[in-house]
Amino acid sequence: MAASDGEIFGLTKILDNGPDNQRFNIVIVAEGFQGANAAAQTDFNTRCQDIVDAFRAEPWFSEGLLASINIHRLNVRSDDAGADNPATCPDMSTATAVSADTYFDATYCSSGIRRCLACDWTLVRSTLTAQLPQWHAGAVLVNSAERGGCASGNVFATALSADWLDVVMHELGHAAFRLADEYSTWQGCSSGETDRDNAPAGEPADPNITASSSLAGLKWAHLVGPLTPVPTMQNPDCSACDNRANVRPDDQEIGLYEGAGYYHCGYFRPAYTCRMRSSSQPFCRVCAEAVQERLRPFFTAPALAASVSELDFGSVGSGSTLTLTFQLSNVGSVSVSGISLNSDSPNFSVAPNSFASMAAGETQVISVTFGPAFTNGDRTGTILITSNAPTLSIELDANVCTPSARMDIQTADGATTLNFGDVSRRLTMYRWFEVRNRQRPCASQLHVTLGGTPAGFEYAPGTSLNFTLAAPTPAQSFTSRRVYVAFSSPVAGGPDFNGNLTITTPDDAITPSVTLNLVARAIDPPPVDSVLVIDRSGSMSEPTGVPGASKMDLAIQAANLYIALLKDNDRIGIVRFNHSANNPGDVLQTLVIAGDPETGAGRASARGVLTAANLSPTGATSIGGGTILGSTVLDTAVANARAVVVLTDGIQNTSPDIPAASTAVAGKIPRQRVFAVGLGLNQLEDKLVQLASVNNGVAQITGELAGDREFLLQKLYVQILSDVADEAFVQDPTNILFPGTEQATDIYIGEVDVAVDFIIVYRKASAYPPIELWLEAPDGTIVRPGDAGSTFPNFMFVTGEGHVYFRCQFPAFPDRPQAHIGRWRVWMASRRGRPVLKHGYAQGSSVNFYYSVMAKARSDMRLNGFLSQSSYEPGSSMLLVLEPTLYGQPVKLDAPVEARFTRPDGVVRIITLTETAYGQYSGTFSDTYQLGVYPVSTVVMATTPLGAIVTRYRLFTGLVFKPGQPGGDPNGGDPNGGDPNGGGNDPDCRKALAVQKQLGALLLRLAEKHPEEREEIVLLLGWLKLFIANCCKCKRSKEDSRKLHAILEKARQMLDEEEEL
Repeated sequence: MAASDGEIFGLTKILDNGPDNQRFNIVIVAEGFQGANAAAQTDFNTRCQDIVDAFRAEPWFSEGLLASINIHRLNVRSDDAGADNPATCPDMSTATAVSADTYFDATYCSSGIRRCLACDWTLVRSTLTAQLPQWHAGAVLVNSAERGGCASGNVFATALSADWLDVVMHELGHAAFRLADEYSTWQGCSSGETDRDNAPAGEPADPNITASSSLAGLKWAHLVGPLTPVPTMQNPDCSACDNRANVRPDDQEIGLYEGAGYYHCGYFRPAYTCRMRSSSQPFCRVCAEAVQERLRPFFTAPALAASVSELDFGSVGSGSTLTLTFQLSNVGSVSVSGISLNSDSPNFSVAPNSFASMAAGETQVISVTFGPAFTNGDRTGTILITSNAPTLSIELDANVCTPSARMDIQTADGATTLNFGDVSRRLTMYRWFEVRNRQRPCASQLHVTLGGTPAGFEYAPGTSLNFTLAAPTPAQSFTSRRVYVAFSSPVAGGPDFNGNLTITTPDDAITPSVTLNLVARAIDPPPVDSVLVIDRSGSMSEPTGVPGASKMDLAIQAANLYIALLKDNDRIGIVRFNHSANNPGDVLQTLVIAGDPETGAGRASARGVLTAANLSPTGATSIGGGTILGSTVLDTAVANARAVVVLTDGIQNTSPDIPAASTAVAGKIPRQRVFAVGLGLNQLEDKLVQLASVNNGVAQITGELAGDREFLLQKLYVQILSDVADEAFVQDPTNILFPGTEQATDIYIGEVDVAVDFIIVYRKASAYPPIELWLEAPDGTIVRPGDAGSTFPNFMFVTGEGHVYFRCQFPAFPDRPQAHIGRWRVWMASRRGRPVLKHGYAQGSSVNFYYSVMAKARSDMRLNGFLSQSSYEPGSSMLLVLEPTLYGQPVKLDAPVEARFTRPDGVVRIITLTETAYGQYSGTFSDTYQLGVYPVSTVVMATTPLGAIVTRYRLFTGLVFKPGQPGGDPNGGDPNGGDPNGGGNDPDCRKALAVQKQLGALLLRLAEKHPEEREEIVLLLGWLKLFIANCCKCKRSKEDSRKLHAILEKARQMLDEEEEL
């Protein structure tokens, strides 16, 4: 069953467009056909002509591209008809066994898959080369009715199943034009395959699939329209094919559609459908462009090609117009000149109708308009395209009919009411509806009038109250326009607002009008009632990476900042815990109203209990007990927004435990959100995540507070308060102000912001330089602390322990309502003069000042999100999702949208987040092979409707550990045995633990300043971790002890040297 099983009759050129050495040559090869000679192989010969006719009917080829191609027929006789078909196949399929003696030994079950019909590819290639040395692609037609086919580079085989001709054109996309498959499965969507969920990393070389999910660097970005969302469609479930209907009205619209290259997710294709995805469809615009590039070298003279040979306008209502477009490309290697486009019918007009020239590779979009015509009946015409290249012709058809439009109104939830919900005063909320002109047997334009809005509501700026929707083209289900309606909650009045608006059209006799109800409620900025739950176990006395500050010192500073930033009508309570949490002894402050930022009695009372005496570290840790006590205090709240903020530095080791606390809090109404903050590095377990998962809270773990993490605890508290109050958060990294210098931090404010706190937190120290600070508004106005409340009455300046802030209600300057929109600058200066920070410490003019700037805004733009982990095992992935909204609707962020993941060893990885079909931005991080905390941060920017830039910031925490390692140890696996001093009775262990923490902090401080010194520290840390893990609870050798003391001495030297710096 090989070459001896038949004979070659010879080669016949069946499409001749020039010399073979100047054209792209496709050869169609017979396999499993019988007959005495070539002429007797009538079925094969007819099918070869069918392929030529299919090319002539294919867009782009029929008008232009085909001139570069020669097609040849190679008649080959086989002794038997058909192909081999084994009874069994490795893919577990079965069939009636067939053995056929054919020339190229065609057989099913190649590569272990029944449908893979392959030949002796070596014999095919050698035969083609012997018959036509200039051949480029080969198509082997196998005389078998059972569907199948396979490819090998530039040759392929296909059986003669019902759709064989479509399959040939699809396979030529691979063999001739180097296109990739655009379907999202290998074995089939119903196969249950599990290895096709996510595409591998990296950009595929194929011209028609990509791993890019944005326009930046996209191969076909020049073909994506300005109104096309990117990504256009994303698969919501990567474990399966996405078989949803197109979310766009045109299946040929170029964008980014997820699912291609045999993968459910990760690879994108250019169009919803294309011949490389569904073989019965034409090539999409991106594939057509790739084909042009492949064929360009085979045009030896000027050449044009058009994307259509015919434009069918379908039914057009009398008196209406309809415009269709096509592309005209220079597909050759030289310029084309003197281009003219002329319609021979007055019913059709073409624009533009001439070009002086088109460079090689240039494409122009041509518009053809039909109408208006007022008499029913068919209309035809022809467009002739003349130039110094061969003439092209485009046939035109239309049918004039009695028009009928159909108006349809769609809302986000399908209801006839736009419900804006509760909107805080001074804020604005948007809702939308979409007016659609539905496809009809005789589609027509739809003239639309928007009725007036009731009091309190208005259309978005720039909305046209009268517009016309074009009639849908034959390829469109509808044309549409989305209309946005705003409710701006007033300072006073209401609270209930309702009414309706009506959309009308004269063109739809069945639905001439649709009325939508509008409902909104204006509410005062809702208060937030929260309880701070503070760990005072023994380990809270430990030092941190911040010089001179213990964990408890930083906890008190962060709590003071939280209290300072409360609104006047917020309530605050404070609870402490260690191994116990008793009521009332450990309730330091019951819920009180905060009051004025400077004079409020509630704030003063809460700050007054945050003392060293009340929070003296001692004992073990009952996180569950502290949480339950905090929740009990919060039971007396009056606000609907309620939060328990738990700060701990240890692992739960005394009952009640965290699951008990979760159960106690979960059922409370109104809900109590739990925010858990792990201070340090000890909480490498999912218990804090479990606690915070109650009622949509968040868990964060700080890691070592040193270097650029020095003010992380304060930032987390500000973010928590922003989350509870449904506000926005912006931050700046840690800054160092050197003596005699000044520097500014930029904060961007837009018209979407209605109030803001500009916050400065700073390191407590024994000496400070004289510090000045001021705000610079976007228009250059300077606001100093002394100006707040007097020169500028909409400002307030508040000082506190380790922090100060400006609070501003917009408009900042009443006589200039928009002067606050743009870049604000928070200036800090270290110089002699009039200092404004009253620290209570002796001033030193030659010392550095460490600080960070943050902003918390009441805003119509918010950034929410979450970090999801299905496992905490090393190597498991972390999914980050951001959910930006503007006026309550998803908003597009300015590219690039990136997130910063920091590994436990301090190495930073940046990942780019991609936009989803739901307006989210997501990305996966997989470099998680180290145990420890993975801080994640993102700073994003968006452009507001008025063109202003605003920034938003969020922090997240990822955890990687080996679940179950702590075992049943009542101390939760703590190597210190629960001893808050660390190390139990083993002095070597205590020393090793202490130095390990100090080196960890040093490693972070050197991350950006002295990276060359990090390698030795990492080596020392690695040895100390192994020693603590393996030797603290067992006998150790003298060599281990000797090496430990040597390493401790080396570490002390390094720490002393760093202290001197």
